[in-house]
Order: sequence, then structure tokens, then C-alpha cells
Amino acid sequence: MKRKILILILTVVLLVGLILFVFYLSGFFNRTKTFIIKDEKVELTIPIYSYSFKKDESKISFKTLDSINNINQIKENYENEMQELTCFDGLVTYYNKDKNLTFYNFDISGDIVKIVSFNYYDGHYCNVKEAEHIESELKELDFEINVLESDTCDNEKREIYTNVYTYCLDEAQISIDDKVVYLNEALNDNLISMDKIVRKNEINAQYAQGIKETFDNDTLFSNLEYSVLVCSNGKYVIGSSDLEYSSNLCD
Repeated sequence: MKRKILILILTVVLLVGLILFVFYLSGFFNRTKTFIIKDEKVELTIPIYSYSFKKDESKISFKTLDSINNINQIKENYENEMQELTCFDGLVTYYNKDKNLTFYNFDISGDIVKIVSFNYYDGHYCNVKEAEHIESELKELDFEINVLESDTCDNEKREIYTNVYTYCLDEAQISIDDKVVYLNEALNDNLISMDKIVRKNEINAQYAQGIKETFDNDTLFSNLEYSVLVCSNGKYVIGSSDLEYSSNLCD
């Protein structure tokens, strides 16, 4: 009789243990943790065996005894509810449109006790950081180019620097570092480079302050002051703001 009771008890214990194990694998024991981000409550799903929560202005971390598989499953479930975005610098982020919240740099370290950490940003991280980066770039691209169009132009292309040409211009000047010099002198003295000139035009085109047109592998940038043609063969042609593309210009 005692043996039957013992077997029954063991059977019940094993059955309960099996049920709990199945619930554990299914994530049943996951719970939510409320974090305050910019005075707003944000609930995140976390493993039940979690403790030692820390949050600063950009990072959340906690410790857990849960398995790597369960932690990764929680992470994947949450990421599936968000929009995966790759920033201009290659950083992969996850954006929650409803909360206007971005998560990135998810990390798990440790063996028995795992430390889970991730960065958060109150807003659209990629857009804001790209705007900040471009603003910083523009401070370094603080120059203006002015050109004087030729009155009599007969397909006149003139080399002013290695692989840099002007087309139908009497002169091209650049205002940089509080002085005005001829563009060929600025290029020769390393005051400016064609890469920087092209980059500024790319930014202007991106923010509707200029035009970018692509012809096969050649690209023409135009703004109110001048145009610059970037040829696929490594040549650059600078002309007036109404310069029209021709493949012959890159020859």
C-alpha cells in the first residue's frame, strides 16, 4: 500500500514537473517589467528569474538565471513586433513606432548568471543620429563656390587640377576659412578636396537644397551657384548651375 502511494506521489511530481517544464519552454513564466522612460511607462517582457535591474540615460541591464534559448526567444519575439532599421553607420536598431522608442546593441554575457543589456533611445535613433552627424559634417564643409560663366562658350573644357575640369567658365572661386581663393589654388594647397565638394552636394540634394541626377554611372549635382559632374572614370567637371549632362564631358 505504501509502495503504491509512493509511486503515485512520484508520478504526480513527475507529471507536475513535466507540465512546469513545458510551460517554461513555452515562455509561460516570462513576466513584464515596467521601466520609466521620459516620464512614460514602458512594459518589457523579461524572464521570470530576473533581478538586479539597472537603467541609466541610455542603457538597461539586468541579471537572470534563465536559459540562453529562452532569453533569445524573448528578444526575437519583441523584435518581431518592431521595425528593424539599419542606420547610416551600419548600426542595426529596432524601432517601436507606437512608443517612439528605439532599442539596439542587445548583449548577453555570463554562464549560470547571465547579464542581459541593451541600449534604448527615446525617439527614432537612426533619423536623429543621422541628422546630428550631417549637422556636424556641414560644420566641416563650411565653404561656398562661386563661378563666372563664360560669355562665349564653345564646348570649352579646361583642366584646373588633376582630373578636375571647368566647363565654359571664366573662373571658379571658393570662399573658405574667411578668405576667397581660386578653386585650383585651393585644391593644390589642400584647402579643399573634390570629395568634400561632392559630399556637400550630396547632402544638399538629400535635403532638397540641390539636385542630383544619375546618367548611367555618371552623376550630376546642381545647385543655385554651380554644378559638378562626377564621372565614373574619376574625372570631375565644374560648370554653371544650368550645366546639362553630356557623356562627352567625361571624355
